[in-house]
Amino acid sequence: MTGNRYVTLRVPASSKSSTFRVVTWRGPASRRGVFARLLEQPFEMVRFERGGPRHWPEVVRTSGVVSPDTSAYVVDRITLPIPNPWRRNVRPADVDFFRDGRAAVVTFEGDVWIVKGIDRDLDRLEWKRFASGLYETLAIEVVDEQVYVYGREGIVRLHDLNRDGEADYYENFTNLIVQSIESREFPLSMDERPGGGFYVSKGGALDLGPKTSPGIMPGFRAGSRHAGTVLEVSADGRTVRMYASGLREPFIGVHPRTGAVAASDQQGNFVPSTPVYLLREGGYYGVPATAHRDSLPAEQLPVVWLPHRVDQVGVGGGVGCRATGWGSGAMR
Repeated sequence: MTGNRYVTLRVPASSKSSTFRVVTWRGPASRRGVFARLLEQPFEMVRFERGGPRHWPEVVRTSGVVSPDTSAYVVDRITLPIPNPWRRNVRPADVDFFRDGRAAVVTFEGDVWIVKGIDRDLDRLEWKRFASGLYETLAIEVVDEQVYVYGREGIVRLHDLNRDGEADYYENFTNLIVQSIESREFPLSMDERPGGGFYVSKGGALDLGPKTSPGIMPGFRAGSRHAGTVLEVSADGRTVRMYASGLREPFIGVHPRTGAVAASDQQGNFVPSTPVYLLREGGYYGVPATAHRDSLPAEQLPVVWLPHRVDQVGVGGGVGCRATGWGSGAMR
């Protein structure tokens, strides 16, 4: 007991697995005997590997809107599941796809939805709530039919153990991505790295919202050592290293074959409107507050500038075309 507030449990190091339980109880001293008898009873650990019952069995059905245009590039609209039985707001942050065409959609509210029926007609979309309780999740990837989400808690791998359409086990794939409580140090984007692992981007600690760390230069607070960077995550999630720094609010896209990493950045302090970079490993991209190094190297220049009237914000993941032109092949 520490300061009559905390209880510390120390488990000896061992190469063997062990099973133990931690029991807490609160009540009058006269009832300690009841608690003692409770501890004498046998117990059985929950067989979590079997999965559990569904929390959200309902399916929400909507109809989309197919663009009437016949241009090479058109936009169809997928109607959101609002209203829904759980009164959840649905603000999609990112989407990826399974091999059979189903979409995995993550929302800023911390939900993951699986969407069926994305076809030429869009007249029967089925939304199924797959996971919930995540923390400001802004990115999702489906790798080998497994769903990964990236939020303030790190990267979480979601397992549907009993194949009932809901995640039963939320696995900590990695929590080595350092996260401050600065409101604008968002976990912005994630993309699969060829050969395994991921690239992720983190927002800079902008001088906005509640003051939780000191200001260090105009427009920025201290934040964490990973603020305003692009990071490389190993295939097993056990190592994270800085790939590029000096960014403000970067969103990335990764070429699925070559592994080239492109990034856009958001207009604001130190960032004119609107740069798109082809990142170099170890590169610095013009924001000294997020350089995270003792001396500033030469600034890497963008491959293209987008005028402010064309793109005012410059956020969003990259989209690649695997064919010879827009509209003539599969999109990623």
